Amino acid sequence: MSGEGAAAPAAIGYDKLRRSLKDLEEQYAEAFQQAMQPVVEQIVANVQESHTLAALRDALLPKLICGQIRIRDAARQVECVA
Repeated sequence: MSGEGAAAPAAIGYDKLRRSLKDLEEQYAEAFQQAMQPVVEQIVANVQESHTLAALRDALLPKLICGQIRIRDAARQVECVA
C-alpha cells in the first residue's frame, strides 16, 4: 500500500515540472521570435532587392552586350527606376 501513496505525489510533482517546462519553453520561444524578427525582415528585404537587381540585369545586360546602350545610358535608366 505504501507504493500507491508514493505514486500520487510523484505524479503531481511530474505534472508540475512539466507545466513549468512548458511555460519556460513558451517564454524562450517568444524571446527567440522577438530576437529573430529583425533578421527575418532583413531577409525579406534582401530577397526583394535581389529580385529587383536581377530584373535590372536581365533588362540591361543584353543591350550592353550587343551595343544598343552604353554604360552612361544604362546608369540613367537605373536612376530612373530607383
